Amino acid sequence: MAVDTPLYIDGNIYRDGDIFSLCLNKFETFQVGHTTDLTGTLVNSSAPIAVFSGDECTRLLSRGACDHLVEQVPPFLNLDNVFIVPSHAEDRTTVVRVMAGKDTNLTYTVNSITTNLTLTTGSSREVSIYSNQICLIQSEGPILVTSVSVASTTTTNGDPYMTIVPGIHQFIDYYKVPIPYNYKTNYVSITINSSAVSDILTNGTSVSQSNKVYESTITSASGNFTVLTLKVIPGELTIQTTNHIPFGLLIYGHGEFVGYGFSGNTLLQDDE
Repeated sequence: MAVDTPLYIDGNIYRDGDIFSLCLNKFETFQVGHTTDLTGTLVNSSAPIAVFSGDECTRLLSRGACDHLVEQVPPFLNLDNVFIVPSHAEDRTTVVRVMAGKDTNLTYTVNSITTNLTLTTGSSREVSIYSNQICLIQSEGPILVTSVSVASTTTTNGDPYMTIVPGIHQFIDYYKVPIPYNYKTNYVSITINSSAVSDILTNGTSVSQSNKVYESTITSASGNFTVLTLKVIPGELTIQTTNHIPFGLLIYGHGEFVGYGFSGNTLLQDDE
């Protein structure tokens, strides 16, 4: 937490670095909030739990309405170290936040420009990318990467929405996802090994050129990857590869002063 911004829980004062402990019974929940950023908070438990984090009222770069953003946070042991983050369609800024699970050195690359930095445990850094850009992040240690779409400067379609991005080692080869109704535009962003682009099937058929919004290739230490953004229609959508090559999937859409975004799925690594 920011300096001199105490957190009050049950009449007690807690500051940055303090520890708060509690006991939860089965199916009980506990929520804590603060006016300052709680990024980097560490949650430990003696039994499996689900942790959600977000913001009650978000207006990024002074644009868009005051939106409620929330995501389920993956466990520390399941964090990856290589991420490919695509930008969002329709001329909008994407804010990429990287948080370190432990002290680590990392690089991020945008437009062939690579930046090196060191993050301490729980600390974070943000970088902005724009339409038709890709951010490649490669770290020595585990990191959490979040992508937040900012409201457009040229249209009233879409407000801020947040997505936790899966790493390239968390991809799977088959997704079945709902594309919601009542939005003006809906998109999927696929990140896949470049050799397998032609093997992608959407609802059992090959990708139509008319549905492509964006396609670009980026080189990482793990090989060449292609980012492919498709415009899709509402309803059930299955995406798979004929040769079972895993790929990443992000889904998002825009309506009048509203937007949504989520990942298709994330393969959690075996922590044993």
